[in-house]
Amino acid sequence: MEDSLNLLGDYTEAISAYDKALEIDSDYVNAWDGKGWALNELGNYTQAVSTLTGLYR
Repeated sequence: MEDSLNLLGDYTEAISAYDKALEIDSDYVNAWDGKGWALNELGNYTQAVSTLTGLYR
């Protein structure tokens, strides 16, 4: 679902969905990736980079 929201351009809702997924499984790579790209699309570049580095934890 969160990827669909990202593709539809509903980045704020997508981020919320990714956060919920990460609460359940903090190792869910797709959620880290999708959240990072959604943040990037919203212009939150510093937070996007920080989130994408979560992929390498």
